[in-house]
Amino acid sequence: MPQTRPNGTVVPINSDEYNLTADLETMADTTRVIYPVADKTERDALTPNLGMQVCRLDRDGWIQTYTGAGVAGWEYREALRTVTANVAAFTNASGTASRLLYTMPGLTKPYPQTYKAKLRGAISALAISSGNLTVNLAVSGAQSQVANAQGKAPMTFLPPGNYLMSGTAETGWLTVAANTDPVVRAWVEVVEGLVTHAVSVLSQYTQFTVELRPQDD
Repeated sequence: MPQTRPNGTVVPINSDEYNLTADLETMADTTRVIYPVADKTERDALTPNLGMQVCRLDRDGWIQTYTGAGVAGWEYREALRTVTANVAAFTNASGTASRLLYTMPGLTKPYPQTYKAKLRGAISALAISSGNLTVNLAVSGAQSQVANAQGKAPMTFLPPGNYLMSGTAETGWLTVAANTDPVVRAWVEVVEGLVTHAVSVLSQYTQFTVELRPQDD
């Protein structure tokens, strides 16, 4: 009878009668290799087994693993694609009103994506003679107004001001259609007060990133 190697590959042994086509077919089917496929149709023509992997040529070479879960049993399990903004390019870093800081470029793909945006930032407030300054560090996907941002980190500055606070905002997982810009943005939202404040544009204090992968299909 054939033997199963530690990696799961089934191979014939010397004492067995050798059946060239059948034995090579079994060995090929049990070898843990990544199958390049042109698209979902070609992938679905395979007979999947748990742990099988395919390289989706229509998805920039992303690897899908057959887990039996997700959509049709296939999931993208490899490390996410991370895009990091140059925070030195933030505009309107200083001000007294709500404002857009940055829109992340270069995220559109010819296939549907799942993504999550994260903004970790530091804000400094100038002198506060009376009252408070409350702002939200905010991050959004596919939103044109900061009020609708999916992630917000509140900060409240008290008199006399002149100090720095930091916070982190995340959108959670969002989806975007093929050939569509997710329009990932970083904002400051002023909730209360009229005090000049500024977002740090030093990478030691502020980071703006987006993690993306194809949607399971």
